[in-house]
Amino acid sequence: MIRVETSDPMLLPLYLLTRDQVHASEVAEGYGYGLLYGGIVILIAYNFMLFLGLKSWRYLFYSAYLGTFLLMNMAYTGHGYQWFWPRWPTVQYWSNPVLILSFGLAGLIFALRFLELYRSFPRLHRAVLLLCVLFARCPPWRAKRRRVVPGSREATRDTRRAEGAKGDPKGASE
Repeated sequence: MIRVETSDPMLLPLYLLTRDQVHASEVAEGYGYGLLYGGIVILIAYNFMLFLGLKSWRYLFYSAYLGTFLLMNMAYTGHGYQWFWPRWPTVQYWSNPVLILSFGLAGLIFALRFLELYRSFPRLHRAVLLLCVLFARCPPWRAKRRRVVPGSREATRDTRRAEGAKGDPKGASE
């Protein structure tokens, strides 16, 4: 039996493979992510150079959009924690909600600039700007999230309370 408990969404793929199959799968996955991340970095650099040369802000916003996607993907897949912030679990804990919000904001700002909504649809432009402001005013760290470290007094207390609520005599003694 396998039990996994987390407060955040988590992918947990289970496979029955031999050691050679696991190694081949890891190599193929590594090449796949290398191609994905390399292609995105190339697009970021290319669009940033276009911004520097043409002075068109849409290229800078597209670079920011791609950059936030890259960071969000790396945080979600665990590569960011593995490669960049392995000693900071708090960064990994907050990176997904913060980067998802940043990715959404960057996408909206890029779309506003690229589509030039202020010319053709000024009302829609104002509505999207309002949405951006609302996104920025509701950061994920304002949410009431509790982080309970497994094995801590708080985790033990919560477990005993939950057991007591189920009618377990162990939790009733507290």
